[in-house]
Amino acid sequence: TNPTFVSEYADDNLTTGKVLVRTEQRYRVLTLTDLFSIEQNSSTGEYNCYSMVDSALASAVSSVNADTLPLAVFDTGHNEMMDTTLYKNLLTSNNFETQEINLLTDEIPENAQLFVLATPATDYTPDEIEKLEAFLNDESKASDRSLLVTFYPGQDALPNLTDFLKEWGLDVQQSTQVVETDPNSYITSDPSYLLANQSGDITLSRATSDYGYLLMPQSCPINLLFDERNGITTHTLATSSSSAFLYDGTEESISNPQTGEHTLAALAQKTITTGEGEATANVVALGSTFMFVDGIINSNTFGDGRYLTDLAKYVTGTEGETTAVETRQVQTSIADISMSLLQVMVFGLGIFTILIPLIVVVIGVVVYYRRRRL
Repeated sequence: TNPTFVSEYADDNLTTGKVLVRTEQRYRVLTLTDLFSIEQNSSTGEYNCYSMVDSALASAVSSVNADTLPLAVFDTGHNEMMDTTLYKNLLTSNNFETQEINLLTDEIPENAQLFVLATPATDYTPDEIEKLEAFLNDESKASDRSLLVTFYPGQDALPNLTDFLKEWGLDVQQSTQVVETDPNSYITSDPSYLLANQSGDITLSRATSDYGYLLMPQSCPINLLFDERNGITTHTLATSSSSAFLYDGTEESISNPQTGEHTLAALAQKTITTGEGEATANVVALGSTFMFVDGIINSNTFGDGRYLTDLAKYVTGTEGETTAVETRQVQTSIADISMSLLQVMVFGLGIFTILIPLIVVVIGVVVYYRRRRL
């Protein structure tokens, strides 16, 4: 009925299987990977198919009808080591817009509320640090704004970024790693896959304060340099258990571990006076970049996805402003009969291939001899 319709969305490459949800304000295109997911079971090798159609469509409808959407911007100019695809999908599903820029050559958009440094591999220039400072301290912008930085142990030194974070009271120890000694505080038989404790210092969401299992694998410790200074307050977001210790690559740190609670995620806040009132500037440091990977951020077992969603809403001041829909996977084509290989051999070979034909042969022989005696 409208042959020219698709041509209006040439850049979106609309093809069979994609779904376009549109209002007068904006539109979203859902691909097959937004609607369905196929995962392989690492234990059995079996492929399982999951449907996300309900939540994906509901999220898209909510998103295109929202009055405004906060903008999350990702820097791409420092060989970022974190794959941000899943995090962007998570934010988009929860009524954020996402955009990429190169901080070295581009300016941070005026309407940006969240700026993400996704585990940079190279340091920032003084000019880039000035852009970050201007973004956080902009008195002409009434909305809350935040910088989020992720790290991993063994990451190359970033002196300019480190000094900038220290001004906000956050000192990330990139040369060390938090390791557990208590088997109840880690998973997968890997003491570096930490089950973190959520701090009660900051309540990210009024709806919930319990995210279940919060997994933070291979995390750097973060030191809070002060509680309050020059209008900046620091807060602990997540910690290890008291049985954890710091591993710095030396045999001494393993043979003589100094156990204690260590901060894995932290937040620094500052109130900015604007022409329309007050706004909050936040700097978030996350010691584990691996909490954003597939199987963790999108898992129903762990609360990382919900936690990171509520964290993004909290630091942008958008909690409750829009109706977000949590993406849930529903397994399809679930087998109602599951059999082990041994059971298959017993039933397939033993009963149907050998036993039943043998019974038929015996019956046939018995009938044959009886008929001969008649």
